[in-house]
Amino acid sequence: MGQNLIAKERHCLVREQFKAITKNLKPTNLTLKKYEIVHALAKKYNYQSYLEICTPTTGNYFCKIDQSKFKKTLRLMYNCSAEFDDGLPIDYRLSGLDISSIIKATTENKLSIDVCLVDSWHTYDNSFRDLRYAYDLLTDGGALVVHDCLPTSLEFASPNFKLGPWTGVSYKAYVDFLLANKLSDYFTVDTDYGCGIIYKERLQPFADEHKQHSALKIQICEQLAKTNGDYDRVYQIITENRAQLLNLISVNQFLKEFGDTVELPRKVFLWLSSPAIARLNLIRWRRRSQFDNKQRAR
Repeated sequence: MGQNLIAKERHCLVREQFKAITKNLKPTNLTLKKYEIVHALAKKYNYQSYLEICTPTTGNYFCKIDQSKFKKTLRLMYNCSAEFDDGLPIDYRLSGLDISSIIKATTENKLSIDVCLVDSWHTYDNSFRDLRYAYDLLTDGGALVVHDCLPTSLEFASPNFKLGPWTGVSYKAYVDFLLANKLSDYFTVDTDYGCGIIYKERLQPFADEHKQHSALKIQICEQLAKTNGDYDRVYQIITENRAQLLNLISVNQFLKEFGDTVELPRKVFLWLSSPAIARLNLIRWRRRSQFDNKQRAR
């Protein structure tokens, strides 16, 4: 009788410990980096040319771009001093925020790009300008990869530069660009502060469920027009409507569409870090604990 009581108390203690662990456990979310999305698009659509629009403090992953995947890789870096050198080529360098001279030169040279990463200086004017410029450079069927489309915190989404994590208001410029141009062939991956993919003049646009919900977006556009520079309100409107407004998809959904383009080592890591595997490990841990308790009770 006494042994049964001790075994029961031990079982209750283990169960309470398990509840405490599972309550606080948050399985690792799947994440992709912006350059991985670039690689996935390049492989799926056989893109041959790549441009990165960035600054010394935005972008920061040109070193990760696999040069062997492209015939041409270019980098446009503005707000960049003459002394800046990260050991990588900078094809177009500007010390200030004005890139009009580069726009003129590349337009005259009829530069065209298959895929472009836009990681702007995160003020509204620069972000919107860079999107418009990059979109004009795209070949038909090409794609923009836009970073910082879904800030994870209002604190990061300040319209003015701040030290530390700063995504600025690039997310609003992204939304306004989509709405102003009435674009529907796009989606946003919920990863790495939001990575938007905008296609240009594809023969086969994105699936119907990701197309523009025109009535809702017109309503949101009207709400944004009334914010009068209140970026707290802007952030609230966009985040509350992010699923429909951004055509938001998860990393899992992205991998279903582009999974065969992800390199094997990274694919294994994503699989091992998935919530499903975390849950499976919890089940195994629980079964092992129950087995150990039975062994001790004998």
